[in-house]
Amino acid sequence: MKFGMNFSALLSAVVLAISLGTSSEARPAPSGSGLVTVPVTRIHKPVYRDAIDTQAIHQHHANRGSQRLALMSGHLPVAPEELQEIHRRTGELPAGLSKRYFREGVVKFLEDLKTQMKGSSSAMSKAESFMDTDAAGGFNPKNVDAANENTLTPANAPSSNNSLGLDISANDIGYLATIQIGTPPRAFKMLVDSGSSDLWVGGENCSGSSGAAGCGNHTFIGSGTSSSFSDTGKTWSITYGSGSLSGNIVQDDIEIAGMKLSAHKFGAAKNESSQFSGNDTLFDGIMGLGGSQLSDQGFPTVVEALHSAGLIQAPITSYKLARLADGSNDGEITFGGMDPAKFNASTKVTIKNVSPKGYWEANVDTFKVDGKDINLSGRTAILDTGTSLIVGPGNDVDALHEAMPVSRFDGFNWIIPCTTTSKVAFTFSGREFTVDTRDLTFLPVNSTNLTGDCYSSITRGSVGGDQEWLFGDVFLKNVYFSTDVGSNQISLANLA
Repeated sequence: MKFGMNFSALLSAVVLAISLGTSSEARPAPSGSGLVTVPVTRIHKPVYRDAIDTQAIHQHHANRGSQRLALMSGHLPVAPEELQEIHRRTGELPAGLSKRYFREGVVKFLEDLKTQMKGSSSAMSKAESFMDTDAAGGFNPKNVDAANENTLTPANAPSSNNSLGLDISANDIGYLATIQIGTPPRAFKMLVDSGSSDLWVGGENCSGSSGAAGCGNHTFIGSGTSSSFSDTGKTWSITYGSGSLSGNIVQDDIEIAGMKLSAHKFGAAKNESSQFSGNDTLFDGIMGLGGSQLSDQGFPTVVEALHSAGLIQAPITSYKLARLADGSNDGEITFGGMDPAKFNASTKVTIKNVSPKGYWEANVDTFKVDGKDINLSGRTAILDTGTSLIVGPGNDVDALHEAMPVSRFDGFNWIIPCTTTSKVAFTFSGREFTVDTRDLTFLPVNSTNLTGDCYSSITRGSVGGDQEWLFGDVFLKNVYFSTDVGSNQISLANLA
């Protein structure tokens, strides 16, 4: 998603799936009756707990989320010096913060963590002996390991037609779907982002920002690999919160869950900054699924193109984001409708999209902690699969945490017990949706103490205004989320 925001919202930074290690590809389900479902995969890597700097990880994620929110709200990105001052404990922060994807420093940080934790057999033994429990039993070691190892956890085959599985990145920080492009069709791993609206992949002969040949161990598109490829000659560029790229508008055949878009126009990068060209970046491109008015390329989004081609019944995109700790790996994205097997129909609410800019934004009726309304009225929330955390105005986030037992602010982040049993819930259109207690904790403060203090997954960020929130994967994992471009509406429901 594109945006910029205040540093205090650092925790939501983990928007796009970036990871080291191996990746796996989720295969699409056969196309059916106007619905397309794509599996979503999660990425994770083992953590060597006795050396992990969980604070830095948490703050980098928050920073990314803040930048996204500011840009989404039409605000200027926070000045680098302000970010450095607020987050000086995490080291030097990058300049040039901008809209959309912000994950600067995350890859290097994960590499450092992996090096620090390497050979920590005692810590790994602790992880293996620590049984999976709810939050009351402490922070799940799988999530610590996933944050460090940053590998891709593959999704199971989707249960619905017109769907793709969503692979999980790290400890639920991002979700990837696999599509096919070109003739013959080849698989491309795409970051699924409801907060931006452009589709791009790397082009053949792509070069890194340093001028070095090649853009990493990725899949590329061009006339050398696809007989149906055509370059329009029109140039295109985009700047994200972390990194930038430029190239040409091209056209080629694209298949999504067996549905084919012939000569579809999208971006092919000729130059990529290191955030995209490195081998540690697990995705080959980004698939933006916001409103087309957000597109820098000026073309309809994939879901709009599928609908215009008569391949799906309606320009609807629906998401079921999986949770690593559950082990079910059942994430999926469905085009053209909603997968009835993934949600409880009696709990579905349909909400007006209040954003005129192409984001998916809804009014929030109430905010509750342990069943008590904390009296935040007139708030809205942007629903963004490309953001990992929940980011809100500082005063609001403070009020929410002050209603939670044994919470404290350390001057940078809110800290809550890894064993918290607090319940946080948000009401949309009269329907209350509760965040799983496990999702309230992002990482332990001390990676060797999984029952001590944890960084909260709800972070401060006021650049978007004093009434606007950004609800990322921490919230969206707990609901079935659907967007309809045609009616400009959002649907939410409890998971089945």
